[in-house]
Amino acid sequence: FRSGNLEVGSGNIITKGSVEVGNITSTGTITTSSLEATGKATFHDDVTMDKNLNVAGDASVTGDVTADGNANVGGDLGVTGKATFHDDVTMDKNLN
Repeated sequence: FRSGNLEVGSGNIITKGSVEVGNITSTGTITTSSLEATGKATFHDDVTMDKNLNVAGDASVTGDVTADGNANVGGDLGVTGKATFHDDVTMDKNLN
């Protein structure tokens, strides 16, 4: 079919080839072993990951960031605002 809707009640859709669709709307869970988006991806709610997050490009965060584990910076770290330390601070080199 070229237009219209495909509705599956309680069954499965199984394909051994490619499926091309315009928009996908789900009111339940979509499970897949791999997901690739070649364009922009927008999420309007929380995103939870059970594994690592790898970012190949720049990352920008508009809100607060909380890290429960250790954080390492491989390059320079610039802090524009005030920095508050709640424990000891250790430096391997001089403070300039």
